Amino acid sequence: RLGDSTRRERVLLASLVLLVIVPLLYGTWSAWRNGWIPYSDNAILGVRARDVFSSRSPWLGMPTSFPADVTGDVWHPGPMLFWWYAPGVRLFGALWGLLLSVALLHTVSVAGVAVVAYRRGGAWVAAGGVATAAAVAGLSGGSAVLFRPLNGIVPLLAFLLFLFLAWSVTCGDHALLPVLVLVGSLVVQAEIEYLGSVVVFTVLATGGLVLQYRRGVVSTAEARRAAVLSGLAVLVCWALTAFEALSNAGG
Repeated sequence: RLGDSTRRERVLLASLVLLVIVPLLYGTWSAWRNGWIPYSDNAILGVRARDVFSSRSPWLGMPTSFPADVTGDVWHPGPMLFWWYAPGVRLFGALWGLLLSVALLHTVSVAGVAVVAYRRGGAWVAAGGVATAAAVAGLSGGSAVLFRPLNGIVPLLAFLLFLFLAWSVTCGDHALLPVLVLVGSLVVQAEIEYLGSVVVFTVLATGGLVLQYRRGVVSTAEARRAAVLSGLAVLVCWALTAFEALSNAGG
């Protein structure tokens, strides 16, 4: 666990995370310097994030690009991305609120990958996890793209964190099951195209955890605590979506 690491290992991990995050933060600063402003879907995200603290608080996410003449109106299935943006937009306005919220999500995601990987195998595995995050960020366009708050872009590194969480839970890391639920819910609610992958890996991780329980690696008390906290996470994340679906002829 990270709490058992040496000071040298913690400094190494922090340095590796910064190597990934600093270029992304530079992209945020460059966007502001070059006059970027929220427009189109970016602006809608800012408006709906501000609505979170009002009587117009959204129950669903952004509209999808599925053809309406075939499927009807389809929305991304929850407001969690608006919840994430809401404090920043309220405190700093749409421009800086969105930019800083995106930067914070990427920072948390990369740092989370490092921590989870360290829990699984120590400093070298954590270094590999951070290198993976760097590769994913680079291949997706790096700082020139990842500063954008668009719901199709912003969950990318959070999804990578989700995969590392699923790996750790499969190995019996019961304490991370509620975190897996929270991160997976955020990713799916931001972009519905992640739904299949998130469901599959959540089922696999839960199955792995059950197997570890049957082997005696996870105690009954630990399994019960993980189940209760995960159930609460599901309730918090999906209650509005479920209510909207039930009160609106299936959503």
